[in-house]
Amino acid sequence: MLNIAMLKSAKLIFSCACATALFTGCATAQKNTDDIFTHWPAGGSPDEIGKRVAENFAARKFDFQTNPKRESVIYPE
Repeated sequence: MLNIAMLKSAKLIFSCACATALFTGCATAQKNTDDIFTHWPAGGSPDEIGKRVAENFAARKFDFQTNPKRESVIYPE
């Protein structure tokens, strides 16, 4: 029959083993990220995409500017 002290001890050992496995696995699974964020396809770099999004947004009118029922900017805009 298991008593409370044995259960607590087993739970602590299991927790420590899981934490060790987790941290060891994370430390060994890291990849070199230097190459990931340097080679972008044509038109796919963050600068180019950000510029296109900003130009698209700036060219649009808000709903309150085109809809006489609106008096201010609403959340979805």
